[in-house]
Amino acid sequence: MLILLLAPAMSNVSPGEVDFAKLRAHVVGSAVFKEKVSEMCKNAGEMDACQEQVSTKLICQLLRRKRPELALAHCSGPSNKAPKAAPVEEQSVALSSGMQRSTETLQTIKARIENTDAFKNETLTCLRCLDAMASERFRIATTM
Repeated sequence: MLILLLAPAMSNVSPGEVDFAKLRAHVVGSAVFKEKVSEMCKNAGEMDACQEQVSTKLICQLLRRKRPELALAHCSGPSNKAPKAAPVEEQSVALSSGMQRSTETLQTIKARIENTDAFKNETLTCLRCLDAMASERFRIATTM
């Protein structure tokens, strides 16, 4: 929803043509943005400081998604640096360990479901139904 705030102010505009102060004022002045900032700062001791930090952070997040070249020019911090690509071996190890964790999680969920009485009753009902169907097919096949 917040990303839509950037669209009117930046449609078909090159990075050099954007008046960042005007863009920031437009976004920060919107009701949706103010609501989001207020929500994020509701428990802050220093409300003004929190609102300024959160506003800057949210604007930079929006820019990184919608216009990364503007984020590089106007937002500071480690998030603006291009991420280094991990070597292929590290990527495959990370992928396989992530898949292993997902598999373990799914197996845990499956075990919990299979241990419920509802699952056991449903399974017995299905097996009885399949048995009845197989018996009926056998009866039909042998009477012809």
